[in-house]
Amino acid sequence: MLPTPSPHEIKKEIWLMPFNLPAPGFVPAVAVLLSGLLCSSPALAGSAGPGRITGIVTTNYGTAFFNDSGTRTGSPSCASGNPVRWVLNDATPAGQGMLSMLLTAYSLGHSITVTGTGACDLDGSTETVGFFFIDD
Repeated sequence: MLPTPSPHEIKKEIWLMPFNLPAPGFVPAVAVLLSGLLCSSPALAGSAGPGRITGIVTTNYGTAFFNDSGTRTGSPSCASGNPVRWVLNDATPAGQGMLSMLLTAYSLGHSITVTGTGACDLDGSTETVGFFFIDD
């Protein structure tokens, strides 16, 4: 014979059912994990802007470098030797979209604002672009 659940346990199960959540101990663990992800940011991610694109170089190994004349704030230590240079991965669809947008801004003479990822994972001396937008 199975034990009969208490009214408290029944209410808890009914409350969780609409959300289709697993065991009650799982919910606090997920909440802690998500709050850590949402509240964290790259330790030393740089940003620059607004500024004009002063040069673009593409490579045969899937990266595109560009310089930006905007005032830079923050920078990971790996990029301290190239404070105006950024890199993006043009071997991915997202990177190709970013490169297209970059070339458009460059050809029209528009300024951009860039925010990095805080890492130099595509080139050991240049911060990787997280995102950018066209200012004007």
